[in-house]
Amino acid sequence: MEPNTGNLNALLLLGLAWSGYFILHSWLASNRLKAFVQRRRPGLYARYRVIYNLLAVILLIPPLALLWGSATPSVWRWQGGWQWLSYGLTGLALLGFWYTSRHYDMKEFLGLGAASTSGFHLSPVHRYVRHPWYGFGLLLLWSQNMDQARLTVVIMASLYLWLGSRLEDRKLVMEFGPLYDSYRRRVPGIIPWPGKSISRGEAESLMGGQPLN
Repeated sequence: MEPNTGNLNALLLLGLAWSGYFILHSWLASNRLKAFVQRRRPGLYARYRVIYNLLAVILLIPPLALLWGSATPSVWRWQGGWQWLSYGLTGLALLGFWYTSRHYDMKEFLGLGAASTSGFHLSPVHRYVRHPWYGFGLLLLWSQNMDQARLTVVIMASLYLWLGSRLEDRKLVMEFGPLYDSYRRRVPGIIPWPGKSISRGEAESLMGGQPLN
């Protein structure tokens, strides 16, 4: 059977577009670039978070347009009772985003408020995973119908989220030292695992500045 050259070209272009986005997104979030802007443009640095978020949305438009405009063969579709499972998983992911957002300073996250100085903070979900938004993002990605184009992007996005969680861990160890390191040893990164969690009392100890044993 002859390979479908059109599909291969479309997937290659899609892969390049999303790779470019992920590379730019990581670069913009890097401590090295932030430090450079802080040294050279202190006034701009004060608005860095909001500019970063705006750029993240604007730069996302071209790869999303390529994805939505693609027409590649289906890989799987959630049908019958499985479709309700898909709806349930999507709803669970969205509910998780909403619930955990109540425990974040969303003004600071969006760059609309001053950086918090409250120290190490954990939501109830952080007792079970260190990066719940990454986990909810994976659940949202994989609970959708898939064609070849979407599957390509979802695989790339999943790898990017995994890598992003590792880089985030490195930043947090640098910021909080033994406090975060003890938390990292006890709690999984993205996917909950039986027996790998901390109690409410242990979470309170961490937020009080006391590393776990």
